[in-house]
Amino acid sequence: GEGHDPDAVGRALDHINRGRAAAGRSTPHHLTVFVSFFCGDPDDAPTPPPETPQGGELIGSAAEIHAGVAALADAGADSVILVPLAPDPAGQIVALHD
Repeated sequence: GEGHDPDAVGRALDHINRGRAAAGRSTPHHLTVFVSFFCGDPDDAPTPPPETPQGGELIGSAAEIHAGVAALADAGADSVILVPLAPDPAGQIVALHD
């Protein structure tokens, strides 16, 4: 699902691995996480879409966004897809690299 925090990623991966073990599967599972983000002052962040889980978005400075992505990877996400919340997606991507 989109916008899960590291704890939710860890729980999901545990659930997936239990099911895979029960099915006799031993090959690695690739976990992709989609997360909404806003790079900038949190007071300026748009309201996340209603389908985004509460607290499941990354909002803050570029360093905070990078730390959030690292936390998701540490929790077991193999890929993290960032979905900009702002109406200027290209500007948000640029802000991550400034």
